[in-house]
Formats: sequence, C-alpha cells, structure tokens
Amino acid sequence: MTFDLGSVELKWQRRWRKSDVFRVDLDSERVKYYVLEMFPYPSGAGLHMGHAFNYTIGDIYARFMRMKSFNVLYPMGYDSFGLPAENAAIKAGTHPKVYTDSAIANFKVQQRALGLSYDWSRVISTCEPDYYRWNQYFFLRFFESGLVFRKAASVNWCSECATVLANEQVHDGRCWRHKDSEVEQRNLEQWFIKTTKYAQELLDCVDGLDWPERIKLMQKNWIGRSVGVTLRFDVVDESGCVVDEIETFTTRADTVYGITYLVLAAEHPKVLEYVEGTEMEAGVREFVEGVRGQSTIERTAEGREKSGMFLGRYFINPFTGERCPIWVADYALYEYG
Repeated sequence: MTFDLGSVELKWQRRWRKSDVFRVDLDSERVKYYVLEMFPYPSGAGLHMGHAFNYTIGDIYARFMRMKSFNVLYPMGYDSFGLPAENAAIKAGTHPKVYTDSAIANFKVQQRALGLSYDWSRVISTCEPDYYRWNQYFFLRFFESGLVFRKAASVNWCSECATVLANEQVHDGRCWRHKDSEVEQRNLEQWFIKTTKYAQELLDCVDGLDWPERIKLMQKNWIGRSVGVTLRFDVVDESGCVVDEIETFTTRADTVYGITYLVLAAEHPKVLEYVEGTEMEAGVREFVEGVRGQSTIERTAEGREKSGMFLGRYFINPFTGERCPIWVADYALYEYG
C-alpha cells in the first residue's frame, strides 16, 4: 500500500490555516519566546534548498519551544527593499512593485507547502512604507545625535548585482549569487554609523552571550574595537619641497620615533595622484587594480605574502626630522586607517 504523503500534508496544512493555530496571543500568561530567521530576498523565482534548510531549522526550534510551553512569536518577512529586487524586475521587464509582490506571493505558497509554522498575521515586507518609515526614523535620530557621517570608502562591488556586497557575500573573489561575476573594489561616497562609540559596550555584551566561541569571536572581530591616534605628516618630493599633508592612524603611538615608512591602501585617492605622469604610473595602476579585485578577507589572511610599491613620495617624521618613503601595499585597508 502506497502512503499518499501529499494528501496528508495538504490535510494538516489546511487545518492549521483554518484554525490559525500558530497565531500568537500576546496577552498570554505563558513566558514569551521570539524566534526569527533571516528574511529571504524576493528577487528570485522562488525558494531554493538553502532556504528550505535554514527555515526548517527555525521551524523545528519554534515547535520545540512551543512544546516546552513557551508562548512563541515566530514571524516571517521579506527583504524586498533595494537594488536586488529592482535589478530582478529590470531583467523581467516589469515594474519593481509588480515583480516583488508576485515573488512574495510565490514565496508564501512555497513556505506554506513546507509546513512552516509562522504566525502569518505578522508578515512584513521591507519595501512597504509602514516598515521603512522606522528605518528613516532611526536614521534621523542617529543623525541628530552625531552618530552618522558620510565619506568615501572602499566597497565590494558586483557588476551583475549592481550593488555592494558584505565581506561574507564574497567567496573566492566572486559574488555569492553569481559565481561567474568577479567582485571588484570601488570607492563610493556613503553613510557610516559610528558603532565604534559603543565598541566596548558591545564587546562586553558578547562575552555574556550563550553562543559558540567561534561565533562570539566573529562578532568581536566585526565590532573591531581599536584604540590609537591619528597623525599628520608633511609629504615632500625628491627635492625636499613640501607638496602635501597626509593623515594616518596607528595603534602604536609609542613607536612613532621608529617609523621607517608609511603605507597607503590601494583605494586611497592619493596613490594614483602621487604617481600621475611619472614612470611609475603604469606599474602602480596595474598593482592597484589587482589589489582592488581582492576581498578584505583575502588581503588580511594569515600567512599571506604581502606586496607593495614605492610611490616616489616621502614624508617627514616630525619627531625625528627623518625623511621616510610612502608605499602602497595590499594589506592596508582604506576603511581602517
């Protein structure tokens, strides 16, 4: 006798939907528990096996906590705001809202078919005004408190996605969505949040988390608390004439008397400016392009051989009066110092 699994699934899924069994009563006296997964991007045709794997884990955990008598809030949402959704709509030849709404509707059908126990009365889409108005609200509060600033910085850029990627989305120098698309480094003017103002507080909180040590270490590295000073140096040419001033960051101000050279990141605008019109320009440009094609993780990997080039400029150490060379190197990060 063949067991008709499909009909059994449909039977129980209809019953769950009709009885609204997973809707959460916030006034319940039971202890509240919140389970949330990363929202999917509705910029594809539908869910893939990676989604199914991730959401099955979340669903199992939510059901487990319900069985332990917790009042579990288990919602779902769709990360639908921004360029990925817009680019997908352009490829499909339709309006972003039409494409996104259709994709979300399809995702919901697939998630219901998987039997995921979400509270479907609490679904959000990040492209909806009633959601992103709060992003705008928080940004304004940050701005008013002096916690955001704007500057040019190096980013991972995928030409296929036409958007910026996080370091974690770059795998072996390629985009995680498009394996045939090499990620390049670009300088873009953008907004930053001064998370460093809260670095120590964040680090203290990480220590108290009941997380695996490797995950806690990843969080600490991401917070990246660094204590140091900013130094300004006069830049001189071969004849010793002051032609510029440059600012750099160091965590070891005590070693300033022993400075022997200064390193600029490949993305620093002064790099190409210093070699423009010189015999070094072609070589430096080639070196810079090669470095920009590497991710931050690749450039800072342990055991990796470091490389760099002299830029034909020097700086004066104000503490010793010594003239020292300025280099560009692959291990220097523009966003760091």
